[in-house]
Parts: sequence; C-alpha cells; structure tokens
Amino acid sequence: MTVRKIHHINFIVKDLNSAILRYKAILGGNDFIRDELPGRGVITARTEVGEQWIVLVQPTEVNSIPGRFLKENGEGFFLMSLEVSDIHGTIDELTKEGILPTSSLDRKGLLNWWVRDLKMDKTFGAQIQLCEERD
Repeated sequence: MTVRKIHHINFIVKDLNSAILRYKAILGGNDFIRDELPGRGVITARTEVGEQWIVLVQPTEVNSIPGRFLKENGEGFFLMSLEVSDIHGTIDELTKEGILPTSSLDRKGLLNWWVRDLKMDKTFGAQIQLCEERD
C-alpha cells in the first residue's frame, strides 16, 4: 500500500459564502469552485493549494452524515483524504491490519474522485478516507 499524498482536507461550515471569503483571505485570494453533492446532502467549494485540495462543506440536509457531524461537533476540521492508486487493494491490506472501512462500496465524490471512509475507532478518532482518482 502506498499513500501518494494528502489528496484533500474537508472543513465543515454553516455558511459556505462566509467560509469562502474567510478562506480566500487565509489562502491569499485563491478562487473556489462550487459543487453540489445531492446524494451526500452538501454543497461544497474547493480550491487547490499546491498539490492538495481544500474543500469547504456545507450540509444542506440536517440528517445527512455531514449534517449530523456539524450538529454534534460544530464548524471546523471534518476529514482528511489520502490518495491511493488502488483503493480496493489498499482496503484489503488495511483490513488485514484490523482497520476497516465504514462501507463495502466506494462512494463517488467530486470530479473523478472515488472515496472510502475508514472506521474512526482505528484512526484515533480522526475521520480519514481513501481517495482514488479514476478516468
């Protein structure tokens, strides 16, 4: 298993417009690209910083996973996504180490990103996911 890089870091926010303005100031004026993931119950804004993406996530559905996370934890760090070349092979290797995914299926993310979340009880409470870019 080889992690290529940190692919993206997500921050959960209550108000996407306000968060874009704040993060533009923090990141030196980077432009953000808006997206919607209706199946996940969120709208997002992303910007590339070096080789990584910063993604701002605003839940649109209170009972979605991101919506519940915001309600329970407030705004801030949501998750870190690690880029791998073979998500299924990586999951197989991690499973042998007792690190399990939250689902048996990959989930379509933004662009050509396919992701799989890891169970937090084996990541010291951090939300970590694997990401594979597919053509």
